[in-house]
Amino acid sequence: MKINFRKIVSLLLVCVLLVGSMASINVSAEESGAKLEFVSNNLFYGETLNLMYAVKATNLPENAEIKVTLYNADKTVFCGTTADGTVEIDGAECYVFIANLGVAAQNISHSYLAKAEATVDGAVVASTDYYEYSVLEYLYERLYVSEEKTAAQVNMYNALIDYATKAELVLCADKETKITDYVYVNVTGANVNGSDSFIVKKGTVVNPVANADFVLPEGHSVVWEVTNYDNGNLANFDGETVEANGITVDGNININLTSVEGAVGTIKNYSYTFPGKVFEANGTQALGDISWTVAGDGGYWGSDGTKGQQFGSGSKP
Repeated sequence: MKINFRKIVSLLLVCVLLVGSMASINVSAEESGAKLEFVSNNLFYGETLNLMYAVKATNLPENAEIKVTLYNADKTVFCGTTADGTVEIDGAECYVFIANLGVAAQNISHSYLAKAEATVDGAVVASTDYYEYSVLEYLYERLYVSEEKTAAQVNMYNALIDYATKAELVLCADKETKITDYVYVNVTGANVNGSDSFIVKKGTVVNPVANADFVLPEGHSVVWEVTNYDNGNLANFDGETVEANGITVDGNININLTSVEGAVGTIKNYSYTFPGKVFEANGTQALGDISWTVAGDGGYWGSDGTKGQQFGSGSKP
């Protein structure tokens, strides 16, 4: 299960902890008041890449033991992990930082499922649902969403993705889906299957839905703003189009739910192949299922008649 809030992460680099914020992730299971929650993600970047998880424990018995197990996507065990680092105890709550053993560079796009359990004498007293995450998602979050980064860190994140891509070509050349086939999606004011950030393959169609607290003002229409993180391109889609067709993900994007006053038109893909000469003078012609009107003044655009841009022939510019 993916989280439906903005994950705020920090980076542990060569044993230097850069402090980041933590926010609650509502993926807990309760038994007699005992509860576990994933509250933050991290990455240990040293000789190996290590996904890290902060688990908040509430109302556990004093002799309870906490363990996070990491699974592959098919829920077969990837590795078991134990507490590693600081344990902060505050009344009935404690935070345990837990790291798994190394993710190889060529596997940074692999999504792993983490599950935390608290046991007393081998009996489970609290657990979380499965929580999906990958090193690639962490890197994209840091690059595109996090405001807590330096230019040096940005260079490192990009260099790591580049290195992992090259390592994959050498070590996993026959892999059907490559690291470069995955892209990052961040959703603002909405969610996709309960998540507001995730990694998908290029070409995936996603169907965002408004968060429960989204209120459409009277007389307004829903607009989905799609911004490409890589080149800043922005496209707007009306609510009916997205509801009917979804949004095709072709790059690293942010999908923002907003609204405009009044009605908005339906966006559609359009193409037309000219069979030959269509316009010989000003007027309107049906090109496919859209009518186009030419209303030129008979002059040249940026031309003196011998050079520059023009439409049409010399006698009919």
